[in-house]
Amino acid sequence: MVKRMIYDVAACALAAGISSAAWAVGVMPMIAVGNQVPNGKTVTIDEVEIPHDGFVVIHASRDGKPVMTQYVGDTRVKAGFHQNVNVKLDQKPKPGTTYIAMLYNDSSRTGKFAFGRGNANVDKPLMLNGKEVSKSFKIDKAEK
Repeated sequence: MVKRMIYDVAACALAAGISSAAWAVGVMPMIAVGNQVPNGKTVTIDEVEIPHDGFVVIHASRDGKPVMTQYVGDTRVKAGFHQNVNVKLDQKPKPGTTYIAMLYNDSSRTGKFAFGRGNANVDKPLMLNGKEVSKSFKIDKAEK
C-alpha cells in the first residue's frame, strides 16, 4: 500500500513536470526577491529553495524577459532552503534597472557556473512545469 502511494505521488509529480530529484529530497524549487537598493555591487535574494546544489544567477532583463545570453552575477547555493542570499554583480546596478534572478542546475558538476562560449557542458536553468524558476526585481534609488 505504501509503495503504491509513493508510485502515485511520483507519477503525479512527473505528469506535472516536476523533477523527481525535487521530490526525492522533499524540496520544491523557488526563488523570492523584492525590489531593492543594492549594497554596492551586491543584491540580496530573500529566499531560495533548491533540491540539489546549483546557482542563483542574475540576468539582464528586456521586455520583462531574461536575456538568456547575458548574465551579470552568480553565486553557488547548496541544496535546501536559504535566506538572504547575496549575489555580487559585475558592476554597480543603476536605479530603475530590472533584473531576473534565476535558479540553475550545476549540470557541469564543477561547482562553478559554466555558461556561454568555451564551455562544452554549460549549466542549465532549473525547470518547474516547463518554465525556469525565476523572479524579476528592480533596483530602487537610495533614499536621502
